[in-house]
Amino acid sequence: MMIHRRFCSLLAVVSNLVIYAEAELGLTLIDSLTADHNLGVVIRLDKGKSGDSFKERMKNKFGDKYDMQVRGVMSTGSQELIALESPDTDVLQSVLEDIDVAAAEYISPYASKFEPGGAQPIWHLDRINQRDQSLDGNTDQHVTGKADGKGVDIYVVDSGVNVKHSSLWKAFNFYNVFTDEGAEDYYGHGTHVAALVGGTFGPATGSTIYSVKVLDKNGSGSTLTVLTGLNRILAKVTESKNLDNLSKNQVIVVMSLTGSPSPAVDAMIVQLYLANVLVVVAAGNQGANACAYTPARNPAAVTVGASNINDEYASYSNFGSCVDIIAPGTDITSASKDGVSVVYSGTSMAAPLVAGVAAMLWSQEKELSARQVRRNLLIGSTYINGYDYLLGSTALQGTPNRFLFGRLEVIDATFADFESGAVSFDDVAFAAGFDTAEPMYLWEVWAAERRKRYGSQSEQASTLPTFGSNLGTASGNLGTADKNTFTSFYLSDTGGLLSYAGIAAAEVEPNGNLNLNGVNDHLDLVGGSLSSIEITQFLYSIGYGEIQLTLYDQSNDDGGIFGKVMLQSDDDFEASRRRYRG
Repeated sequence: MMIHRRFCSLLAVVSNLVIYAEAELGLTLIDSLTADHNLGVVIRLDKGKSGDSFKERMKNKFGDKYDMQVRGVMSTGSQELIALESPDTDVLQSVLEDIDVAAAEYISPYASKFEPGGAQPIWHLDRINQRDQSLDGNTDQHVTGKADGKGVDIYVVDSGVNVKHSSLWKAFNFYNVFTDEGAEDYYGHGTHVAALVGGTFGPATGSTIYSVKVLDKNGSGSTLTVLTGLNRILAKVTESKNLDNLSKNQVIVVMSLTGSPSPAVDAMIVQLYLANVLVVVAAGNQGANACAYTPARNPAAVTVGASNINDEYASYSNFGSCVDIIAPGTDITSASKDGVSVVYSGTSMAAPLVAGVAAMLWSQEKELSARQVRRNLLIGSTYINGYDYLLGSTALQGTPNRFLFGRLEVIDATFADFESGAVSFDDVAFAAGFDTAEPMYLWEVWAAERRKRYGSQSEQASTLPTFGSNLGTASGNLGTADKNTFTSFYLSDTGGLLSYAGIAAAEVEPNGNLNLNGVNDHLDLVGGSLSSIEITQFLYSIGYGEIQLTLYDQSNDDGGIFGKVMLQSDDDFEASRRRYRG
């Protein structure tokens, strides 16, 4: 994959959004915090540090004055977070100087944004189930009977969901941050998003939708409301004391919302990633660089830009190398809060489509990790003809040419099948939709050419040769290749996911590492556009420099969850959230 990220601007942003308060350096630069929106401050303690001792020091110094300014305490399992409501200058100064404080940031507004769309046919499902740019009227997404998202849990972090909408078959209210309004979707954004994942208007019709309401009736929330919702999901996912069970989760989080850069929110997303959760986020609708916003800038999330019916990159969509993939987002029909349908436009509409395709893929093979699902989404994506000139322009420089392809199939095999010759390299190519196994020896050439072929009508032959014809009957993996299906092999004896990559057979390990014919991919680690150095820089900027995003070892601290996730009582949570409606 090509690496051309302009990361310096992101680091410049990072340096202005968080203050690391190291007592021995005497850092008290309160003015270096993010902009004050009069919503308060979030304090992040060093890993392993107790909020009790911190609280005792503050009470000894300020007495009840400190208690009156505390509005919430939560633990992510690795760090404790303390929310202060508009602290006095002397209190904030002492907080920043405290030996246990790692970082602090002002609580910022978060919101969902969408625009009314124009009347269009329901084109988005038609577009993502084919490589060709000419719509054929077919909206079927299912490559097999079991590829419907069944068994995958989708958490929609948004304005609530009308869980009784007729287009949603399995939808439930999981958590509502706001105690002064119900769990219903009064704004209409969350319901629209949910139905694009797993309802009538989305790919993963068999998935289960869980509403996590962090935006109010006006579509507004804050750093604290988003943190609270994500923390509840993390607690649910990691509630098992046996951390090995994390690898058995099939959990996807959809965040179609945008806010100022927040190290605290970004750190929570990294923790979800480490817990085998796939986080899919909207790039944002500011028409700006996505690297300037959370959660779009986060390398642990799949960031989605938007296109229109003509395969043009949407003018409102945020862009740049923080975008991982592009999906339909303009004039998208989906469920309304009132029980009917409505047309909206935005990257908020594109993100749930990617989540739905991910759920379809994951439901075919429960043993896949979230990192393998992520990689397969990107490896199997479509290269849009004519995008190179557009995406190479000054305005959109760094935006990858990867368009969502929905017909991703996984079938079972073993590494022994490949060693014995029962499955050949030609079989891998045929399964991926190619009628030739001619190698392309440079990764950069393959990254473009493999998908550029798919975009032309001349490549739309109806069938390809049968693959896997030498497999034993016990495997039962006979199939006829189709240029409109990208089939990969799950190797049950090694846990790898094997796909055709032109120059080689690409094997994605459960930890996310990519091997090309046994040679480790030395370019990017996560599978998006980030280089390993850039990922490391980002992680250091949010206080997670010791983490490696490719590691998936639950037994040690540099790849697993840090201890048990502890939550305060519901009463305490409700008391702390009452003041943060955004």
